[in-house]
Amino acid sequence: MFERANNIFVKTSKVQALSLLSDESFSKSLYKNCNLLRIVLHRSIENNIVLNKWYRIDLKLVTEMGLLMDQHPHFIHLTCKLLIKNKFNLQHLIDTRPIAEDAWDPEVAQSEGFHCYKPIGGIEYRINASAAAIQSTPFYITLITSSSVTTAAQILPLTVGPIFIAETQPERDWYPDNLLEGQQYRALQSCLSESTYFLLKEQWNDGTPGKIWDSAIVMTKIFLKLFANDSNHLSNKRILDLSAGTGYIGLSIAQFYQSNQHISPPQIILTDLPEALNLMEQNQLLNHIQSSHLDIVSLCWGNKMQAQDITNQGPLDIIIASDVLYNVVHFSSLISTLRHLCHQNTIVYLCYKQRGLTAKEENSFFSSCKKYFSVRQLKNIEQLQLKQFENTMTVRIYKLQLHSQPLWGQLLLKLTG
Repeated sequence: MFERANNIFVKTSKVQALSLLSDESFSKSLYKNCNLLRIVLHRSIENNIVLNKWYRIDLKLVTEMGLLMDQHPHFIHLTCKLLIKNKFNLQHLIDTRPIAEDAWDPEVAQSEGFHCYKPIGGIEYRINASAAAIQSTPFYITLITSSSVTTAAQILPLTVGPIFIAETQPERDWYPDNLLEGQQYRALQSCLSESTYFLLKEQWNDGTPGKIWDSAIVMTKIFLKLFANDSNHLSNKRILDLSAGTGYIGLSIAQFYQSNQHISPPQIILTDLPEALNLMEQNQLLNHIQSSHLDIVSLCWGNKMQAQDITNQGPLDIIIASDVLYNVVHFSSLISTLRHLCHQNTIVYLCYKQRGLTAKEENSFFSSCKKYFSVRQLKNIEQLQLKQFENTMTVRIYKLQLHSQPLWGQLLLKLTG
């Protein structure tokens, strides 16, 4: 997601030392505000299992940037839940235990989670012999922290699968690493009911679009809370989720209106680079979201023709731009795209979490924005966030709207009276 390179190579040791210091400072900056950690797979899992046999799940604890997190002073204990048809049930069918002694991985031996200050861990599980009810149904396993965890950071659970029960299984000692990318998911609270979960596939090797970022979690929670108070909040609106990545925000909005059979649902448009669209389409299918009021289209920042193809279908009411500020090189093309997409009444919600950008770089972006947009930070946004995310995500949300006319036009009017 972030790239830094030294473009000038010199031989003096003084400059080399400064370069190393700069790289170290930049690396440390990526750990800023990393209060919501992720559990991810360390190795591929077995997708086809037999009953009453123990299987191992090797895990890593990382930041949202994928950096290993070894600064937790407490043991992190994990438990497993069965997720079947997007619901947690039949929990009596799964047993867990610590990982057995392993000469190759002594750090994770006897762990049922993560040892203190260790970013590598895992757990073993088995589906017991009474699981005939799910033998014909693929299921997932969600790994969550127990309530006894005492850590300043919160941890986003991992869901792995799909897993199938087979009658027999060939013996093998390793699993191809290329399977790992198709086995990682997040089970996030769905708008359908408290017992139903939104299943979101991640592909970390895809980089920026392949994972869910903190701002998307916060923004989705805010929208779902607004819907709970007013189901007509976005009725008949045209909403664009810019660089949607996994598609979580836009798909959650579409799912809410579909589940309520609303007579005037919004039209949702999810955009990203061409190579990212397939992941959004998979997440649409995973959650049974219809295409009648949903479009998934390619939009590259700075491409005016692609933006016009979207606005030619009708003006946009709302643009959601979540975690799009991460590289100074792209500031100009991002602002251009927002200008191409907006009309006078379009509202842009820009969700931003500080990571690698300096204060100077942030100010540069917003100063450029203010040439074309009014920019206002929503100060009371914390009131809309659920308690579990307060003071944790450090996400800022800005409201942008095009000036009624370009600033040079306003200045000209003042000069000419």
